[in-house]
Amino acid sequence: MRFQNMMTGSLTIPLWLKLKRRNWKTLKTLHLEAYKMGNRLFQEARQYVQLAKEASSAGSEDTQQTIQRAKNALSSAYTNTNRAEQQQLRGLQDELNQLH
Repeated sequence: MRFQNMMTGSLTIPLWLKLKRRNWKTLKTLHLEAYKMGNRLFQEARQYVQLAKEASSAGSEDTQQTIQRAKNALSSAYTNTNRAEQQQLRGLQDELNQLH
């Protein structure tokens, strides 16, 4: 969207619109970065729960430590994910609770 400058007759983009565009791009970038971070944490939580399940079924000595790591990963992931992922994380938490 361009506006005509009354003094020169040329088309210019007002400063407020430039700033608005820049802020929108920054906001989109931040949102994307937060999503990537949440997705990475979500994947890590799934991996740690799988490791805990494997350690538990193998009777490993460090099962409790692995379970604690999985709990920490679930907790970190929960705040940075969307509702659908949070529901999946609750399911993973239920699986983890059955290992005790």
